Amino acid sequence: MYPILLDLGPIKLYAYGLLMALGFFFAINWSAQRATRYKVSREFISNVGIWIIVGGIVGGRVAFLAVEETWTDIFTFKLFEVWNGGMVFYGGLVCAILASWGYCKRKGVEFITLADIAAPTIAFGQIFGRLGCFMAGCCYGKQCDLPWAVSFTHPLSLAPKNVYLHPTQLYEPLGNLLVIAIILLIERKFATRQKGLIFVTYLSLYAIVRVTVEAFRGDSERGFVTFWDMYPNEWLSTSTAISAVMLLISAIIFWMYRGRPSPSSSR
Repeated sequence: MYPILLDLGPIKLYAYGLLMALGFFFAINWSAQRATRYKVSREFISNVGIWIIVGGIVGGRVAFLAVEETWTDIFTFKLFEVWNGGMVFYGGLVCAILASWGYCKRKGVEFITLADIAAPTIAFGQIFGRLGCFMAGCCYGKQCDLPWAVSFTHPLSLAPKNVYLHPTQLYEPLGNLLVIAIILLIERKFATRQKGLIFVTYLSLYAIVRVTVEAFRGDSERGFVTFWDMYPNEWLSTSTAISAVMLLISAIIFWMYRGRPSPSSSR
């Protein structure tokens, strides 16, 4: 599509970087609006948002370089070249969770409350990130001849040129819209009865969305789990394996907080 939106010589505006920044901006602002429902101050959300951004970017880039480049690149300037694309969402999610957990611990706010606040906003922010992928041509799909197949022609696009592919970068935003709708419905009906329910719902539903989308992806650079060469490389992508772990983590969180009422107030 259009990897670079504005090119003024040394100054370039990359579509991926811009959309990722918009994703963080809207996610944190929506979290601030949701915070009062959970009896958390907007100021706290603004402050923890800085830690989430730093953790998300560093974690996403570290995971990308580890999977698609080399470990040594983590210690170079490549770690900060977010405008060129190259982020692994799960890596960013894990580091953002760790960073925000540490901040919550220091400020005396229970992390699971923050997680419930942020759950639908994470999915919303991801929509912008995947649109950035679409513009850059990364995370592309397998070749197909479906009516909605897309062809990338821009010379700087990371996808194969002039062939029709599954628009997997658009499949995931559509899935995330469904995730958000389900989360908000559950929040309205049940969240006051179970602390952590919203976050667990997000982790579970996104894992399902991600596994589904992975089945249509065609970028072999994303990494695969081989189990000592017992299975072909295409059998299990790294993200599919992590999604399975996320489902397990969701079950553990739900068990830990079962029966504990959410601090959110009913509408």
